[in-house]
Amino acid sequence: MACGPRTEAPRLSELLGTGAKWANPSKWLEKALRAAGRAPAEAAAMMAQLTEVFGTEPAVKLAAYDEAKRLYTQVVRDGRKDLEVDLAMLCETKAALQFAMGDVAGADQERDQVVAIVERLAEQEGRLELSSNLANAYASKSIAVRDLGDSRGAVALYCRTISLWEPLVVQAGGGELASQAGWTLAKRGETLLGFGEKSQGLRELRSTRARLQAAATLTGSENVQRRLAQVEALLAK
Repeated sequence: MACGPRTEAPRLSELLGTGAKWANPSKWLEKALRAAGRAPAEAAAMMAQLTEVFGTEPAVKLAAYDEAKRLYTQVVRDGRKDLEVDLAMLCETKAALQFAMGDVAGADQERDQVVAIVERLAEQEGRLELSSNLANAYASKSIAVRDLGDSRGAVALYCRTISLWEPLVVQAGGGELASQAGWTLAKRGETLLGFGEKSQGLRELRSTRARLQAAATLTGSENVQRRLAQVEALLAK
């Protein structure tokens, strides 16, 4: 659930076949069928039927995720609480597809479900190993809210995300998690700049630069280097 620079939703035609995480809904259909006690091989026939009904690739993929989600939701309601994390992951994957299709509001609704599931498991049921999943869920939700035009709501969500990342960074001693926390701080700073809070926004971007420089030195990660370059570009404006 990584954050990125604010851009328009990418056109689906530019992403199909690129290996995006939502590119193959058949795998989720197979998992959902298996969870429901049915043969995973049914997925191929279901995909063929969906293709006949919906025709275009984007619509077929979305319909396949809808069916997989329907199956998972029913299985969870029937008592398979151990599959709730899978359901949350499915919702996040479906949200990524809807965002790519330009359906930002639909993606936001899916991410609401992700947050609701993971927050309950992590905070109410003590599944602390899901804390990073929860932080990622809030990070994705922040982007969706921002892209719907609610910058102040996005800032509040970024604050929540950062509060989740910080103890995880301390536990891990920095590295990639520090990069994640720093990147969330950068997105909050960028958003603050967008509605005129220049001093605070620049302060947060400079803090991010320092964090990412340290993470880059520690990890040598290309992803961290890329994020650092994006922050430098924002500061240079």
